[in-house]
Amino acid sequence: MRSSDQLKMLMDGVEAWNRWRRANPRVVPNLSAADCHGLDLRGVQLAETDLTHTDLSEADLSGANLVRATLDRANVSCANATTATFVGASLNNALCYRTKLTGADLSRVLASGTSFILADLGGATLTEANLHDADLTESSMEGAVGDNVVLRGAKLIGANLRGARLRNGDLVFAVAPYANFAESDLSACRLEHAVLDHAVLDGARVHGTVALDAHMRRLSANQLIVSPSGEPDVAVDSFDASRYLQLVLDSPLMAHVSHPMLGRCALVAGIRCDWARTVGRTICQALRLEGWSPVSVTIDPAQAELSVAHAQAVVRLAGIAFIVDADGELAHQVLEPVRWGSMPVMSVAQLRTDARRRRRGSLTIDEDVCVEAVIEMLRSRIRQELASGI
Repeated sequence: MRSSDQLKMLMDGVEAWNRWRRANPRVVPNLSAADCHGLDLRGVQLAETDLTHTDLSEADLSGANLVRATLDRANVSCANATTATFVGASLNNALCYRTKLTGADLSRVLASGTSFILADLGGATLTEANLHDADLTESSMEGAVGDNVVLRGAKLIGANLRGARLRNGDLVFAVAPYANFAESDLSACRLEHAVLDHAVLDGARVHGTVALDAHMRRLSANQLIVSPSGEPDVAVDSFDASRYLQLVLDSPLMAHVSHPMLGRCALVAGIRCDWARTVGRTICQALRLEGWSPVSVTIDPAQAELSVAHAQAVVRLAGIAFIVDADGELAHQVLEPVRWGSMPVMSVAQLRTDARRRRRGSLTIDEDVCVEAVIEMLRSRIRQELASGI
């Protein structure tokens, strides 16, 4: 069947096209350079179809099957490809401006040099996809899953990758100023020579991440998680210090080797619950304002022994400690085996008791109470240092 006849059949409707595909499984459709602008192609079977230079702009491709299709230099701008399957497809140098790819499966896609400017890839699967030199400026990849994704040299200017999973990703030479990587998983990612000026990495997991010669001017990197996925969270506010802290967790003896980014280190350990997380964040914020480097450790009851071991490793670095629990038992578990000398320790169990007295039985710990307690402890620590001649 000629290409023109195939196009006419496609324009007659998806049902007729899919029926023809099922009846002719060995035929490889050729729709290259076809004008499919604005067509309703929901659920269409375009697997292995040649769509080179095809105009699919503003078409509805939601739920479409484009497995191993060839879309090199195709125009897919403003198309709706929600939940479409592109596994193994080739989209090299394609135009996907404002394309909606929410929940789409782009595993093993080849999209080198492709423009995804302002595209929505939220929740998309990008496992082993190759987006070398692609342009994802101001795109959304929130919650996307892209283990082993290649974004080498890609433009991610102002892109939203919040909560994305990019384990073992290649972002060497990526250009990502003002990008949002908050709460993303960048474990074992390569970020060498990447541009991350003004980017946000707050709460990102960076275990094993390599960022040699990366540009990080005015990078926001609060509470970077340095522990591996599946282990209790250990977080620090500095990318430089994150590598050192990983060494400390692997070998507690490293705690005796100082690091300039942790010169005024403070341990903030808390049980795994919403209440402790909120209080811990408030304490960390107060510590930052006073010039300290907070290292937070989540105590997971399901992994209590490992959690406490992490906290004890950090205690050896710390000059002050804050233990966020309900009854003070956690403070005893974390600190009893470690000789911390005269280091100030505040248990939020005591803070709760003080708050109850002040507020006639209320157990609420608001930000003001936490900040006041933190500042008072810091002042106490400074007084001790002055008294000892440090």
